[in-house]
Amino acid sequence: MSKEENLRAAAETSLKRSLGQRYRPETLITLHARPRRVPIHWPFVVTVAVVWFLLFALMVAVILKTMSHFSRGCLCLC
Repeated sequence: MSKEENLRAAAETSLKRSLGQRYRPETLITLHARPRRVPIHWPFVVTVAVVWFLLFALMVAVILKTMSHFSRGCLCLC
């Protein structure tokens, strides 16, 4: 066997091992055409969105309260 044939055989063996039972020579071209879709976990997405919104609202409220507090001329932090 030539060096090229050895490399090709080794690559094919490695590919067969990595693909496991899914190996079919006729489907190798289309195997990566459509990647598997990961389902979106909607409760997690909604929870993160609500938490971010609440944190943003709290930040705005604190900034507005602080601005109104110091605009009256009060320099204390009480």
